[in-house]
Amino acid sequence: DRLALQQRGLVDLLVRLGRPQTSEALFRGVVEGLRGLGSPEASLVCRDRREGPVRPQAHSGTDLALGSVEDLLRDGGGVVGRILATGEPYLCLDVRQDPLAVVLSPQTRCELGVPLRGEDGHSWGVLRVGRPEPRSLSLTQDGELLSALASYLVLRLERQEAFDSLGRELDRMRLLHGMVQELGRARDLEDLARMVADLVARRMG
Repeated sequence: DRLALQQRGLVDLLVRLGRPQTSEALFRGVVEGLRGLGSPEASLVCRDRREGPVRPQAHSGTDLALGSVEDLLRDGGGVVGRILATGEPYLCLDVRQDPLAVVLSPQTRCELGVPLRGEDGHSWGVLRVGRPEPRSLSLTQDGELLSALASYLVLRLERQEAFDSLGRELDRMRLLHGMVQELGRARDLEDLARMVADLVARRMG
């Protein structure tokens, strides 16, 4: 049935997304994978790092004015703005009847979005899908699938953030180790002061 097909498709998608890749490729893989799971339109509005801005990262399926999405983010409007504000999924059964919906694509009649939220409550953004038929999405079946993918995406982003932080710390430790080795060769305080000045000048370019 449709649920079993979606579950198998989700597993295949997670396996593909698990391969080493850039954030841009990961975001693109998510929205393209959602099309393969039965949603003609998919978009990802999120941060690419913990303290980065929430912005449109990837979209697939229909023509979408990114400027309009950025306006909604600034004003807190539409389905995406609602999800960012509440941290809760939102289902729009028919964009022509839901006063909250802002029509960004004329091909989309039904849309569903879920938050990207870490275990500590940090908001990373929103993952949403759209279909041309009204009332063609559900919070149970489609919402659970989308939430599972959103949770996986947040784990990937947080893991990458941790690796980047570790890399910066290792670079700092190498720098300090190198400085200690160089300064250890100083003959006296005057020589040490000169070496410190030279090191600072080189590090600052």
